[in-house]
Order: sequence, then C-alpha cells, then structure tokens
Amino acid sequence: VTGDVAQVGAPSEFKEGLRFLRILQRELAIPIESCFVVPGNHDVSFPLAAAPYLSFDFRSPFSAALGAKDSNPRVVHSATADGLDCYGLAPFYDFSRSLGGRDEWTPQATADCPLKRPTWFTSETYVHLGVRIIGLNTVGLLGPEDPSSPKIPEDAVIALGNHLDRVRARPLGREAVNVVLLHHSPWAGIGKESLGADGEFLLSRLASRGDAIILFGHIHQQIASVRPFTAGHDLQAVHASASTLALAARARPEDTLRGFNLLQLNRSGGAVVGAEIAAYSFLNAQYTCLGIKKFQREPGRGWRTALP
Repeated sequence: VTGDVAQVGAPSEFKEGLRFLRILQRELAIPIESCFVVPGNHDVSFPLAAAPYLSFDFRSPFSAALGAKDSNPRVVHSATADGLDCYGLAPFYDFSRSLGGRDEWTPQATADCPLKRPTWFTSETYVHLGVRIIGLNTVGLLGPEDPSSPKIPEDAVIALGNHLDRVRARPLGREAVNVVLLHHSPWAGIGKESLGADGEFLLSRLASRGDAIILFGHIHQQIASVRPFTAGHDLQAVHASASTLALAARARPEDTLRGFNLLQLNRSGGAVVGAEIAAYSFLNAQYTCLGIKKFQREPGRGWRTALP
C-alpha cells in the first residue's frame, strides 16, 4: 500500500481502512506477512505534528478557550516541545503494525528531528524467491509549517544504500529484485509534487543496487511503464502508480477512478524474469481489469516492456 489510507490521519480513518484492506486481503488470499505499507501525506495527523507550535499553561482548561480571543493553548513555538512533531505519524504506525503484524521501520535520526523517526525499512522475507521489499517514508518531515513538500533525508538514503550493500552480499541477495514502495514519485515531472533533488539522489543510489520495480501513489492515476533511473543512465526500472481507493471526490475528477494494481512476478530457475501489472478499477459496483502491462527483466540491464 503506497500511502493515503486516511484523509486527515485520524485513528477512525485507519480503522476503516484496515477493515477494507482485510476484505481485499482475504479475497486475494494474501498472507499477513505479505502486507506492506508506507505513509502518504494524508496519513499525517497535523494536530500531533503541530505540537511544537503550541504552548499550554494550567491557569484555565482547554474548554474555556473555545471562542475566546486569548486561547489556551496558544500558537507560539515552544522549544520545550521540539521533536514532538515526530509523532504526527503515530496513528499510521499503529495501523501499519496491525496490517502487517510487525514493525520493520528502521529509526533514523535527522537534523530536523533529534529523535529517531522511521524513514525506511527492508524485508528479506521473500529473497529466496528473488524479491526484496523496500519501504520509504517521504512524508515524515511534513507538518503544519510545510504540509505538502515531500522529503527524504540524504543521510537516510545513504544508510539504506549501505544496508543494501550488506544484504546483497549474502547468498541470493545480489540477484533479488528490489520492489520499492513510496508515496511520492522519485522522478520529476510525474504529478504535481515529486521528491525533486531528493528523488534524484535516491534513484542514483538505487541504480547500482539491483534491478527495481518502483511503486508509488499520490497522483491518483494508474500508470505502468519503464524509465531510466537517472538521465544518461541505461539501466531502466519499472515504475507504476495506482488510482485511489478513496471515495470519488467532486473537486478532483481523477479521484472518480478508484482501484488498485495487481503485480505478478514471473520466475524461472529461481530468479525473477518478468512482471505483469494489472490495473483494476471499481466500475458498476465491481472491480474490473482495465488492462495488463507486461515487462521483461534482463539481469544487469534492467527492465524493458515485453513484446505482445
């Protein structure tokens, strides 16, 4: 799941999202250990992320501030609360643990937050089948001061790259395909908000660490294609985005197409040699397959679109 399970990061929204995903999980016979999720910008709870900007005293209760000119709490940056914005994703992480039955996020301290906030995870559960799962948090630094600019700290990307070097040195590790989950596109020009320079740095680090299928959300469109990791780089990755699972929104026509992608990896001789991405949308009260894109892997050379 590539993020935006919720609308405003509320626990009640995650509860409803978990209920729906459990139904989908049962219908597709997906074991709980195969469920992975990364956060989207709508999964951030801004009331929690806003904690450093609130100051409270005990002279009057919160209820007395309703409609009052001099409110309690007051909106003034509180140095004593620095770091509390790290809990803006606390409801999401509770949901993530419920969905997958584990907590694989790796804490990574950043200059913006001295507390260690989770920024990435990897899973070697299916490396014996030629697949490694990588999850990236591109919204961990979002808050009321900057609610829409995705970021991933450079030191987190470096730490991830070093970790991949270690696991790829193990038996079966080097040939595994990296299936990368993140909410925002790492490539510029896809959707209104991409990772920009952070995305370019991330792609440059991933390019030398195995063939990749990169799955993202945010743009609410179903796409599946191949794309070079970076300009001037011959190695290509599969990149795919699904439409939203949310209810149709009147304000944004793209939200009226609801659905998900079904990714199938084809193996031969113990290695992944191909991939198929089927786009499903909710039409006429049922999910309908709109089409299937096929890709062929050439180890060491990346991916290309398979011939019909």
